Amino acid sequence: MCGRVASDAFAVVLTAGPDVDIEAILRAALQSIGRPHWVDNVVRVSAHAGFAQAPHHATTRGELTRRANRALRAAAKKGPGSIVIFDLSIDTTSNDQKFIHRELPRAISANELEVHYQPIVSSQGGRMVGVEALLRWTHATRGAIQPTTFIPVAEQMGLMDTIGAFVLRRTLQDARRWPDDLYVAVNLSPLQVRDRTIVDMVRSALADSAVAPSRLVLEITEGVLIDDRDEMVKRINNLHELGVRVALDDFRVGLLQSRIFAALSPRQAQDRQELRRGAWPLV
Repeated sequence: MCGRVASDAFAVVLTAGPDVDIEAILRAALQSIGRPHWVDNVVRVSAHAGFAQAPHHATTRGELTRRANRALRAAAKKGPGSIVIFDLSIDTTSNDQKFIHRELPRAISANELEVHYQPIVSSQGGRMVGVEALLRWTHATRGAIQPTTFIPVAEQMGLMDTIGAFVLRRTLQDARRWPDDLYVAVNLSPLQVRDRTIVDMVRSALADSAVAPSRLVLEITEGVLIDDRDEMVKRINNLHELGVRVALDDFRVGLLQSRIFAALSPRQAQDRQELRRGAWPLV
């Protein structure tokens, strides 16, 4: 049994006897993944793997999953093609992670999270045309905690919907005080984009702020379009119908370009051409 558990991670459950060489099976899978694939052009993909076995490494589903994930992280550090079997030496949950698990829910309730803004300047003339919303957390005793540290934990804890809604609403409320020709860019996590309620949440936030939808740019990563292209393109179209703009971040031209943009509305295609002269490919 195989299933996707993150934007770039899959989990496999394999029932096999003690004599089965799991590492050999994974090695064959990595070799298959590494073969050249044709998606509009030749694409080469690399992968790594980590695994844990029951009952030797764990006897419960949750613990087995956690230890397999620890092995996967160790394999990622070694690089493409690596395979790591779980070992107690890598089973060390950092003090920082324990701290975040304990403190992040409290910080959300206490309104300790903040939104800072990074100016976006036009390449033609250097005029400020917008701002990008950046999530920040300053703890009373630990000081500044980087998003790269607490966002992955927030995703694991199922807190991204709450955090994402906070960032969007705070940004739109702040935008009310700024000139009407200044747009605001807000990043949506892959988990948010996959949530069917995202369109209603954006609609509600716009209505509460009274900010013109055309001033809002929602940034998403190209990876979300790989999961279920048709469903995600429909989600983008639904967001666009609200009057907002959607930008693809980390966009790899040529990989999925023709398939994605062929399914977009004519207005999105026009906006995309306008933004290609700016910061992101717009859809």
